Amino acid sequence: MHLRKLVLLTLLVLALPFAVWAQSEPADGGEIEYGQTVDGELTTDSPAIAYTFTGEEGTSVTITMISDDFDTYLTLLDEDGDELTRDDDSAGNLDARIGPYSLPADGDYTIVAQSYAYRNNSGSATGDFTLTLEIVEIELIEYGESVEGTLTSSELSALYFFNGAAGDSVLIRLSSDDFDSYLTLSDPYGYEVITNDDGGGNLNSLIGPYTLADTGQYMITARSLSGTSTGDYVLELERAEVSVLEFNETVTVDISDESSAAYFTFEANAGDVIDVVVDGDVDTNLTLNDTYNYQLAYDEDGGSGNNPELNGIVLNQSGTYTLLLQAPFGGEGSVELTLSRGEVPSLNDGPQTVNFSSSQTTRTLVYTGEEGETVRLNVSVLRGTGSPSVDVSQNGGSVTYVSSSSVEGLSVIFTIPEDGDIQVTVSEYSYTNQSLEVSISSAE
Repeated sequence: MHLRKLVLLTLLVLALPFAVWAQSEPADGGEIEYGQTVDGELTTDSPAIAYTFTGEEGTSVTITMISDDFDTYLTLLDEDGDELTRDDDSAGNLDARIGPYSLPADGDYTIVAQSYAYRNNSGSATGDFTLTLEIVEIELIEYGESVEGTLTSSELSALYFFNGAAGDSVLIRLSSDDFDSYLTLSDPYGYEVITNDDGGGNLNSLIGPYTLADTGQYMITARSLSGTSTGDYVLELERAEVSVLEFNETVTVDISDESSAAYFTFEANAGDVIDVVVDGDVDTNLTLNDTYNYQLAYDEDGGSGNNPELNGIVLNQSGTYTLLLQAPFGGEGSVELTLSRGEVPSLNDGPQTVNFSSSQTTRTLVYTGEEGETVRLNVSVLRGTGSPSVDVSQNGGSVTYVSSSSVEGLSVIFTIPEDGDIQVTVSEYSYTNQSLEVSISSAE
């Protein structure tokens, strides 16, 4: 075969896969109106279909695409054809939902209904779907406001908007005695930026302090963790004043009925061990949230008097951590808070006694061993019976785990994978004041 023909044939063959999945203009699905559900079908000839509607600035809409035949994907475009937002699976079960989304201007908008495969140039999918466009009434909430609401079987989530400015540090609390709460914060472009389950303690949710990246209208979604539970709730939104803490720094916090909480952030590295001590004449509690704003540790009265205290907390990530000091019963007075570097008790020094309370349920110890060394880990309950569990890890990988309830102690034998430190994380879930003795000895 002539060389030129061979080159052309080779190029043609190489181009075929890309030609098959090259995206073209979507088919015209016509107009869709608010409150309308339309039936559609993606085919090989029409792998994407466009629907148009006219909207007004500030109108909150949801767009839902459901199919039993393929993984759906939605895109919303403005009248210039620029993408405003998109979604893959927010409706669950591989179905897509955009919104609630606040339209940025008066004008015509285009919804592109397609499959996930076609959107990502990995093929196309065919089958039937339904597309629904709805207006959503969303309540406004302002900084400093607290609102009460109820989730019902017909309304399993509640949506709130607030106007925020870039640089604002916000706190959002969702509390309920009826269900395990869950919070989501979405930015002015409709993208979910942060979620939280138990950051507020006692199955309550807390987002923040969280610094807003943009100026615009943000959306809070309040629901249960399961998505199916119902009951009453309280939602609070605050603009927080956050102070930066340094290690070995002591700060004085003035507590009053008007100012019953203080918020601090500090930078730390994975593997750092910290102690936080509070000393004062006001009954306070202390919460430590990790770099993703999830509760890492909590204490009420672990220190002297009614003061909280966190000891030997091992940080597992590098980044910004948050401390929340709160006076749940109000009062007037001042307290001193000190952040310092701590030391993890070493099992190489012999048996170690670790104490637990209803709020401090986890302690960490360390043991320095050699690769291939086989050891026995013993945990003894010093008063009555307990419900201990032990998680042994090295360099971020699990070595062994053992747990039991209502026992006087437990024991496990394991082999150390590598030279160096292993972390022994001991938890006690009887939620009472309890003491355990932990030791490691050779099992060879």
